[in-house]
Amino acid sequence: MATGSVKSVAAAFMKHDGLRNALYKEACDTVTKEIKDLCSLTQPSLFRGTTHENLASITWEKIDNELKERTPTFHQFITASVSNPSHARNVYKKGAALIAPICDAACQLISVFNEGMNATRRLKSVILKKGGLKKVGFQLLSSLYNSMGYKSSNTMFENFGKDFDHDLKVWKETIKEDAEKEKTLIEREKETREEGNEEANTYAKVELKNHREAMHPGYSFTGDNVDIRCKPRP
Repeated sequence: MATGSVKSVAAAFMKHDGLRNALYKEACDTVTKEIKDLCSLTQPSLFRGTTHENLASITWEKIDNELKERTPTFHQFITASVSNPSHARNVYKKGAALIAPICDAACQLISVFNEGMNATRRLKSVILKKGGLKKVGFQLLSSLYNSMGYKSSNTMFENFGKDFDHDLKVWKETIKEDAEKEKTLIEREKETREEGNEEANTYAKVELKNHREAMHPGYSFTGDNVDIRCKPRP
């Protein structure tokens, strides 16, 4: 130990059952602590993203960088498990090509550790739902921590769709308010004209003109006859 290199000392330790087991336990404890710290709410991870903005911004590169920074030991173990020497010359099975599958496997394990760390499972649910996966498929994949459950996925989509008509509601209220104000100005212009008050009538006409130029132009929906087939949700 006094004269050997770090690598040779480590190799000697691995030949001793007691020391090897102690090293394994220390490494496992380190991995557990890293993942526990990653799940901490004081410094939220990418894996906790639940809004559609969070999910849309996630990339494998960002996940890989976070794993390297916050769970370096865990990342090394995951990387080592796919570093097959026979793939050294296969560009599709080494380096950048492995980032996505490595990160996906890591995300799945972390989601098992903490149910709230499920951003990638949510993303998969979006993709699977878009592809038409049935309820039984969601049930199977969610049990393997590959996706969210069927009910959870539908709830997520419903939450994403909240306030989708916000702008339309604003337009509706704006048009209503503008129409009421226009009606008031028309009545005022009519009253001043009938009273013979030219100055007030001129002012009322200008005010009405300015309001009509600034008021909401309104909106319309153009459509055609469409056949719609509706099915009950299974």
